[in-house]
Amino acid sequence: MNNEEIIWQVFPAKEHKVRMVIAIVVIILTGIASVIFMNSLYFGFFAMLLLTFGCGRFFFPTTFKLDEEGVTETYLGINKQQPWSYFKRFVEKDNGVFLSPFEKPHWLNRYRAWYIYPKNKKMLDFVADKF
Repeated sequence: MNNEEIIWQVFPAKEHKVRMVIAIVVIILTGIASVIFMNSLYFGFFAMLLLTFGCGRFFFPTTFKLDEEGVTETYLGINKQQPWSYFKRFVEKDNGVFLSPFEKPHWLNRYRAWYIYPKNKKMLDFVADKF
């Protein structure tokens, strides 16, 4: 049995500097607007905190790991793991791989499927071997 594993980290804010600046400006402006309209510094801080963590996949790094057991995603210190047997199909998308627990397209894909990005040849071959 092959004990190969592929590990990589995705950090969109670092890769897209212009989008990061725009997002930070929008978050700060929302905080200022909340302070002005609600007359409370706490609401402004809370609004900025909520927007920052709402856009967390963009602002904080995510680590993906593909191995013989399955797929692991680590985000803000939380490990999310699924075995390969959980996934029934995969679809190659423009920027990644879509892993679905359903054999056919299903409305629950939005909540249960995994989207792994960015794609590369090694990762695609590894996932294709599992299916």
